[in-house]
Amino acid sequence: MFLKLRLTTITITLLVLLPAFAQAEAISKTEAALHATNTAQNALVQIGITALEEGDLPTALSALEQAVLMTPDLVEPYFWLGRARLEAGQPAAAVESLRRAEKLIGGFDQRIAYELGLALMRSGDLNAARLRFEAIIKANPAAPLPKLNLGWILMQEDQGGEALELFEAVTIEHPDNDLAHYYAGRVHEGNARFEEAAAAYERALTLSPYLLQALVALGKLEMARGDLNRARTLFERSVVHHPQVADAHLQLGLLELREGNLDAAVNELERAVTLDPTNETTRYHLGSVYARVGRFAESQLAFERFDNTRINAVEVERTIRRSRAESHAEFLVRRAQQEIEAGNWEAAQATLAESIALEPTNPEALKSLSTTLRQYAQVLLAESSFSRAVEVLETAVNLWASEIISWELLVTAYRAVGDAAGTERALERVRALR
Repeated sequence: MFLKLRLTTITITLLVLLPAFAQAEAISKTEAALHATNTAQNALVQIGITALEEGDLPTALSALEQAVLMTPDLVEPYFWLGRARLEAGQPAAAVESLRRAEKLIGGFDQRIAYELGLALMRSGDLNAARLRFEAIIKANPAAPLPKLNLGWILMQEDQGGEALELFEAVTIEHPDNDLAHYYAGRVHEGNARFEEAAAAYERALTLSPYLLQALVALGKLEMARGDLNRARTLFERSVVHHPQVADAHLQLGLLELREGNLDAAVNELERAVTLDPTNETTRYHLGSVYARVGRFAESQLAFERFDNTRINAVEVERTIRRSRAESHAEFLVRRAQQEIEAGNWEAAQATLAESIALEPTNPEALKSLSTTLRQYAQVLLAESSFSRAVEVLETAVNLWASEIISWELLVTAYRAVGDAAGTERALERVRALR
């Protein structure tokens, strides 16, 4: 409009100076210029909007930037350029364009305020973003998205109670809003209310079975609670339906690592690093797994790519050294299993003891040694070597106290040597484990 007025003013000035016979021709040329300008500008804006909707961000940005240059005093080109820049991961530039649109419109506009709120939030200016979302909520209390974004900001500011009120309000007003349930779960989990968190995540997944945020959040929660099968189902679903998302592969890789599936862990973590090379958490875990499978050169390379402020050379060396020990410990466990199969009980015990010395907290080694000792005790009981069987079984239950068979054998051994008190203690443990 401003451009049109400016051109009109110029036209009037020129008409005063022109002879009467030339005035009609001048008016005609001016109107044609205005029409051509408006047509070209509208065409560029439409090209930009269409390209944006189709995900062609380079075309959208190019067309809308040209539209802004052609008509620098119109709202729409700036608004859509802001949208395109936000989609392209340029939040600071988006803020600039949307602030210009906000200034040009000269009043409150929900559409501009929302997009500007998003751009401000993604650029880190949470206070300014908060003001936009609060203004929208005041003008339109039923709108769910401003409440969700305001709730997210409140979560970052450790105002979980206020955030939860907003999320739960959305779940009441819009019960099919999957993100509202997911964010409510986030708040519950942050408050250590894990059952409520799991229920909220499950509700979100009922509404949207492939919602990535809920799949990952619930999977991590289930893994922390020890339900590895459920966690695997969720992580595998996230990888299948979001194969280009690094975090999906990271979480599945960590699960594989926890279950000792080192080759599978390597595959998932490598994929995660390929998708997001800057994620230091992923690279750290990949470096650790490389070392555990004996790929020490690759492990060193993975660690060397860390920011020196996050991990230093001493820590790298310590990790690799620990991983070498873990790798050797796992080899010793496998060797001990072969010795057990061959009936070499004493050799198996010595090998497993060596494994535990290398990695004292290795559950596989501890359980294997406990099982070996129990099997050896059964041989001793068959040979009537009761006192020796007691010694072996006491060591076994100290290593792995949840193995009921070892306690039952210990009851038998205690009875054989006449230890009534020991027999009663072992029986109490058997009853507790049943």
